[in-house]
Amino acid sequence: MRRQQRRFMNHADQVVGTFRRAIEHQYGFAADPRLPLWKNVEKRLGDLGVDGFSGCVVRNMSCHNLLNKYKMPTGSKKLLGLGLKYCLKEPSITATTVDTFERMREDVRRMYELKGGGDSSNNYIPKLYVKSDYSFEPASEEIEDALKQFREALCSEQLQRSKIKKPRPNLPLRALKLIGYFKDNDIYIIVAGDKNLGPCILERKIVQSRSISGTKQTTNFLAKQKQEPD
Repeated sequence: MRRQQRRFMNHADQVVGTFRRAIEHQYGFAADPRLPLWKNVEKRLGDLGVDGFSGCVVRNMSCHNLLNKYKMPTGSKKLLGLGLKYCLKEPSITATTVDTFERMREDVRRMYELKGGGDSSNNYIPKLYVKSDYSFEPASEEIEDALKQFREALCSEQLQRSKIKKPRPNLPLRALKLIGYFKDNDIYIIVAGDKNLGPCILERKIVQSRSISGTKQTTNFLAKQKQEPD
């Protein structure tokens, strides 16, 4: 009896699995009937990449091929068409807040100093403050402890979430490899076009030769005279 029941359940699982795969093939996903509608929507949106959202496909992609001798690597037009300001998603959740913590700490210390809570014996004038690389002194012990506890609590939450689900890149693996190739190669160079017309790909040697020949024009440049040491 038990053997017949297991055989029946295995057959039912196979039928359900086949039907699920057919639904995923037709619609791209299959909802979980055990979850409410809002949870299925949240799960589906979390599984989507950037290209999966309707209306988010880049339609004004532009890339100018100014190569003379070499051909563009495969996938270059689609990658460069995203623009030079395209933001890459960090490979981990913790990497997204490294700079955020540093900025927050400096902002808190700056506001603490400007409100008169810091040491006023230095030569810093709050009214003449211009944002720069100036490093402020630590705030009070209470504030510094609160910043430390906040960072530890947030890092712990990030660690727990990273174990559940890792962030998906917003570019395919081939495009990420192509970015690494452009960084290390000696053949191609990517520059920004004039008037925001999009990125341009050129041969590095041509750019170098034109730059050197341009500096030799006496109408625009003058050779620096060598100064004798005193």
